[in-house]
Amino acid sequence: MAETVRVLLVAADPASRNLVIQALDAASAWTTIAASPGEARALLNANRYGLVIVTNLGIPPWLAIDVVPEDRSYEAMFISGYWDDQITRECQRRRLYPVRVPCDFTVLLGEISKMVSTVRQAAADAAGQPGGLYARACSGASTSKT
Repeated sequence: MAETVRVLLVAADPASRNLVIQALDAASAWTTIAASPGEARALLNANRYGLVIVTNLGIPPWLAIDVVPEDRSYEAMFISGYWDDQITRECQRRRLYPVRVPCDFTVLLGEISKMVSTVRQAAADAAGQPGGLYARACSGASTSKT
């Protein structure tokens, strides 16, 4: 049986949040939803997650990014419709796997499924790796299963 991946999703906009939830459901992830950065921090302090997805879907991008500390034990991704050089550098520094929206739902589904699979495989292997998927994505290494 596949390892259950616990995901914390931080998204305030209900319609956008529902799209991300659909992708997480398709990836068979167990999802907790936080509608604000403050709620997300409280949940991170109280629970363990394999993946944290922060978004600027109804949340200013810098408030969303600040939820994820640089030193952490989980994978993290940032889904955003707003990008600039400063945000890109901050995502690199914090090892946030970037997903640019708007995009086709199948692209979003693929990116989320890739992250959930990575977390599931790491749990199955019982071995975490500093840098995680973000470091492999930035290096140009393929992260898809063939």
